[in-house]
Amino acid sequence: MTAAPNVLGMAVAGYWCEWLLSDADAPDEPRRIKSCGVSSPANALRWARVKLNMIGSALDEPASAYVFDWLDRDPSDAEAALGRGEPFEFAVSYGDVRLAWTARRVSFLPLVGGSPIPHGARGGAPWE
Repeated sequence: MTAAPNVLGMAVAGYWCEWLLSDADAPDEPRRIKSCGVSSPANALRWARVKLNMIGSALDEPASAYVFDWLDRDPSDAEAALGRGEPFEFAVSYGDVRLAWTARRVSFLPLVGGSPIPHGARGGAPWE
């Protein structure tokens, strides 16, 4: 009988990002509407900022102003926090709906058999 492979040595560092939606019907039970694994803090912020730019365009004041104010800021503080292993969240509320983007450091493990490779395990999202 052969020993199981040591998968911990095969782990690849990355960041797990999610868009979560909460509403008045279930405020303590957010629903994941999109997720993505990426290889770096910069790519995590890039993914969030692209999506947030589209979302902000659809919101009315004051939510849209809050979104675009955050987008106008330098993302280096958020990148540095993620790089230190601190989770990061940006949230905006619009009426009874709360939309939050979260990112945290994770380790990606290859799938059994190695195929297909999850996009976060080899350099991140398809656009990385």
